Amino acid sequence: MEDEFKNKVIKWVKKVLKNEHFETIDVTFPNYDLGGGFGSEMTFVEVSGEKSGHTKILNLIVKKSIESLLQFDNINFNDVYLNELNIYSKVVPYFQKFLEKKKLKPFPNIPHCYGTIIEPNEYVIILENLKPKGFKLNDIRNPLDLSHSKLALEAYAKWHALSFALREEEPTVFEELGKCNKTMLETKVFDIFNGTIQNELDFVINIYEEKNKTIMIEKLKLLKKNYVDLATEILSNKNEDYLVIKHGDTWNNNLLFHYEDGQGNPDEVVIVDWQISSLGSPVCDVACYIFYGSSSQELEHLGELLDCYYDTLSIELRALGNEPEKCFPKKYFLESFRKYAPVGIAGMPMLAKMSNKKTHNYNATVDPNEKDFSKLLDGEMRDPEEYFNRINGILEYCIEHGFL
Repeated sequence: MEDEFKNKVIKWVKKVLKNEHFETIDVTFPNYDLGGGFGSEMTFVEVSGEKSGHTKILNLIVKKSIESLLQFDNINFNDVYLNELNIYSKVVPYFQKFLEKKKLKPFPNIPHCYGTIIEPNEYVIILENLKPKGFKLNDIRNPLDLSHSKLALEAYAKWHALSFALREEEPTVFEELGKCNKTMLETKVFDIFNGTIQNELDFVINIYEEKNKTIMIEKLKLLKKNYVDLATEILSNKNEDYLVIKHGDTWNNNLLFHYEDGQGNPDEVVIVDWQISSLGSPVCDVACYIFYGSSSQELEHLGELLDCYYDTLSIELRALGNEPEKCFPKKYFLESFRKYAPVGIAGMPMLAKMSNKKTHNYNATVDPNEKDFSKLLDGEMRDPEEYFNRINGILEYCIEHGFL
């Protein structure tokens, strides 16, 4: 790491830690490898602060925009970075005050943010590094089993409940917070995301054509044909009365899990990477999470997963002093899941391939002349048969149960 950049990081860290009132601060740079990182550079620092004879140790992540991505006017990455800064600097602080006013515990499923900084061509978020506390990514090669999925859906339900409650009690504030972030349609990320999905659907269709699976081919071609219109309708919130500030990027690599015994069943989860967070339906988060991260084995418990989400949402809304059926009727939730399911299904092959790659380069940059994220998916798959079995199991389940 160059000394010039190290000095910048130290300056940023000291700036956001002013409220700690440390008499002296020592910043070191341990080497952590958390994986991921597409769209941002992450630097890990350890801070030793002295105050009144006592030493406080802080493990931090300095998450910074990638300068080359800011040059892509056709993608508007400035807005993408601002989205995440807004979540940490505006939305989360207000949500936490809202909970404090009601004498409820803070929302626990997001990293603590020490501060955000905007400088020319640099958007910086300084977060708690949860690796020393035992948080880690689920192995990207494996679908998220029921214990992981239930914990994640409970976290999303708690997050969505805050939006619903705020909208009921302080509609003006909710509207202002909702306007802070731009949707994928407004940032133009959707054009590239859509190009990738279309390519991966073609890839899957070609596989089924080789296997002469007529019904599956017809279903996938229809999904591809309808995807843009459906996704555009969903992202523009047309005909949607129940809105929240959604995460918007609910795949495996954006969840950190903690395990009480270091392995096995998780007991805590933290949601990260809020760059495409915006106003939208909570069902978009739920449907995409389930289809992006599951296998057919988990989908056999779909009713149980949907109940887990809605039961948690109901508990949280009542604790916040609101009536679940008024804020978000269960019947509407279940009906909407069928509407939103195709968007999650369409994106599933892309994530399945990414999970099956032999090597991952999440820091691959996007070529402004390209129309998709193909560089992220380049390279040989680790196990093509495993990839096909995963997507085939999900697609067969979706056809059998009328989601496709």
